[in-house]
Amino acid sequence: MKSNNIKLALPRILIYQDEDCKILVDYLVYNGFQVITSTENDILIKIREKNYDLCILSHYKTTDASMRLKPLKFLRKSDDKIPVIMVSDKARYEYIIEAFDEGADDYVIRPYNIEELIRRIKAVLKRCGVRVRSIEPSYEIGDYLFNTVDKILTIGSVKTQLNNKQSQVLALLCAYKNETLPKKILMQQVWTDDNYFNKRSLDVHICMLRNMLKMDNRVAIETIRGVGYSLVIEEDESLM
Repeated sequence: MKSNNIKLALPRILIYQDEDCKILVDYLVYNGFQVITSTENDILIKIREKNYDLCILSHYKTTDASMRLKPLKFLRKSDDKIPVIMVSDKARYEYIIEAFDEGADDYVIRPYNIEELIRRIKAVLKRCGVRVRSIEPSYEIGDYLFNTVDKILTIGSVKTQLNNKQSQVLALLCAYKNETLPKKILMQQVWTDDNYFNKRSLDVHICMLRNMLKMDNRVAIETIRGVGYSLVIEEDESLM
């Protein structure tokens, strides 16, 4: 097993969009990203803070052509390495070319396919050397099969339907299989708030998942005291 003091940082994405992007934010969080949202009033301040791995930017809503790419231009004055994906409803050729000329790494036109955008983000981050974890459609957990889409855990003929939080917790544990999943990541991505009651709710969900996985004694959810949890799956010695 790996050391208990493993710290795994989430890739951080700074988002400025000129329309509501709650669905995108929720989807990014579920797929293992830390999201920093912004508005037209504070995007330049947050760009200056430099605590992100990638930016998703949009055009300012303005009739002043010199201002519409202000966030991108502002970033590129001080940093030419942070990757930027423009996500905009402006589909005309001149808007796209202008964005690339000002330093955008990719350009996605709204409306977009969210799965495609996620993969574009991962591809850009991979080129920049930032590690990205993703939630797969299914996982083998010893003798179990976990379908993350339908939220069904199967072993033999026994199928268990998981609720949303059970499925999210187990999916994250699978993404960090045999490694330490920090509790702070679970709290951020599943509960969003790490108050006392949510922490106790996490403890209850871990207990429920342990009970669901007890039919295969090679599978265990171990508590890494003071850090988080680890989904440990022992290899079948008969297959070695």
